[in-house]
Amino acid sequence: MTQAENLNALSSSDAVPLSDATNLTLKIVKFVASNVEMRDQQTGELGTFLRVVIQDADGKLYSTVSKSIKRTLAQFYTLFKHAGLTFSKETPFVAKVTLTKTKNGNSALGLLADTKVIGSYAKKSSK
Repeated sequence: MTQAENLNALSSSDAVPLSDATNLTLKIVKFVASNVEMRDQQTGELGTFLRVVIQDADGKLYSTVSKSIKRTLAQFYTLFKHAGLTFSKETPFVAKVTLTKTKNGNSALGLLADTKVIGSYAKKSSK
């Protein structure tokens, strides 16, 4: 994303909560992160959280402050980079949005990568 697109994505009210995409498979082409102030859902206290806005191949925006999503995106971004790839329309990060119960009874968002699709990128880039 250009800097202007990044700012628009972060301030966009068009971004829907990523939890609304549970069980959908997304083709993630871009993402951006920024600190936001908001209330902690568990404590009710005002805090600073890292918000991630994800753009899919259709241009739809999703947002989340989920630590597990940030961790997964960072891991796969690094894997793509080491393979000489970037998240793009040609090589999107394809993943299913999941929601699982944690041991303490909370829900956690996740991204289940489509390893067959992602593996095909590595084969193409090594030719």
